Amino acid sequence: MYKIVFAFIFCSIVLFAKESLSINSVEFSDKKSKQTSNYLEKVFSGEIGVSYSTNDTSNRVAYFGTLRYEDLFYNFIKAKLEYRYTNLNIKKELSLRVDTPGLPNTKTVEKSFTTSGFREAYLDFDLGRYVSFSIGRQVIVWGQFEILSPIDMLLPYEYSTGISSISKVQNRLPQNSAILNIFPSSNFKIAGYYFPKIERDEMVQEIFDAGEVYYDINQKKIEQPDKDEEYRIAMRATYFADNFTFGITYYDGWENFFTEYEYLEPSSRNRLHDDLTIVDYPMVSKVIATGIELSVPINKWTWKLEATQTKSTKGFDPVRLNDYDIAVGEEKDFLDWVMKKNDGKNFVPMWKTWLSAGFDYSSKKWQTNFLLLFVDENIIGKENENRMRQSWEIQASYYNESEVQNSWYYLPFVHTARYFDKDKHTALGFGYGIYGDGFKVFTYFKDVIKDDFTYGISLEMLDLPSDMQLSDEYYESSTTQGLFRLFGLYKF
Repeated sequence: MYKIVFAFIFCSIVLFAKESLSINSVEFSDKKSKQTSNYLEKVFSGEIGVSYSTNDTSNRVAYFGTLRYEDLFYNFIKAKLEYRYTNLNIKKELSLRVDTPGLPNTKTVEKSFTTSGFREAYLDFDLGRYVSFSIGRQVIVWGQFEILSPIDMLLPYEYSTGISSISKVQNRLPQNSAILNIFPSSNFKIAGYYFPKIERDEMVQEIFDAGEVYYDINQKKIEQPDKDEEYRIAMRATYFADNFTFGITYYDGWENFFTEYEYLEPSSRNRLHDDLTIVDYPMVSKVIATGIELSVPINKWTWKLEATQTKSTKGFDPVRLNDYDIAVGEEKDFLDWVMKKNDGKNFVPMWKTWLSAGFDYSSKKWQTNFLLLFVDENIIGKENENRMRQSWEIQASYYNESEVQNSWYYLPFVHTARYFDKDKHTALGFGYGIYGDGFKVFTYFKDVIKDDFTYGISLEMLDLPSDMQLSDEYYESSTTQGLFRLFGLYKF
């Protein structure tokens, strides 16, 4: 039923927006008297920038430019157009997967990613006190944390632009969407989102366009949803009180990348009892998630909490659990269950909870954002839970260990900057955590000249999963690297 409702809302907004676009063009041409230098400065803005990163085995050079137009028509229609051009060139040394006669141990590849188009192009209609809606290409962010929000992780990131920012807004991949906002009161907002299709960054999309991924020297086809099932929906309700903000989110969509599901299969189909082999099947999984968020400002501090729960899977440890011919006792019992009762799945379903707790601190000289990300995993079903415990005990026995692995873990994330002027232009900073396209540890210096030109240097240790797309049948790319980076940005 909700498919029909969202489709009806989306189509209605599209038809309304098309008529409004023609009205906007007439309105713009009829007000030529507004085309003064002051008016142009008011509605047009932009920036151009460059980033250069290097180490002994790789170079990354990014150029980008943005031109932005924003205006208000009839006092209730906001139009925004933001055109951006980016070019990222990566030159990197790859390593041979396995020793292969006739092939060198390393080779250098160079790849370029160019994006050109509207980052944002949408109309926002203010229909009075209680309702507004927007349609078009929009940058959407969720959650209270600036560094990383569990709720915001449901939305796709940009990788191929080479633009790396502390702000999650700058790292967000824009999407075609329709958003309906309802305001039952001045401090309560309900928002409905409709995304007609899955959208991915160009660097990630290349993997899906190829249709296959490499596992050692084997290839596997990526299983994807049908085109008419790609749509995604979300609902958010947010309450803005004087001394706190509270929100809840529901999301029904698809993961941004793919999951590698492991299956146990006989090495030879000619015999019933044979050694088992682990086979990976990559597929885009359905994601249904719920989340809550809370923000409480107290003087210079703002305390924050977020939690998101999704249904996921947890795999069994593959070591020693695939020797069917020699398995006895507990091992034999476990493998029999996987093959006969679990349909060969080397995994079981679980609930995965992402919880962030932290704070923002802001003063004249300091800005700090800190959070701890907790990840809790709970196996679904008593039988599945017992089998996971059984697999742990088998592994612990094999390795002479006495403890099973934890089902939860946590990661700290921090960014702090020390400012040296009242405008907070000159700063030394440090960061640790997931920023945009990967995990990063970095320290930097930045300064601003005449409010327009920002420049700086940084030392960074990165783990960029997106670099895996540089791999091929014989060579693989390390995703972890240390880089020295220079950057500059001019705003106009």
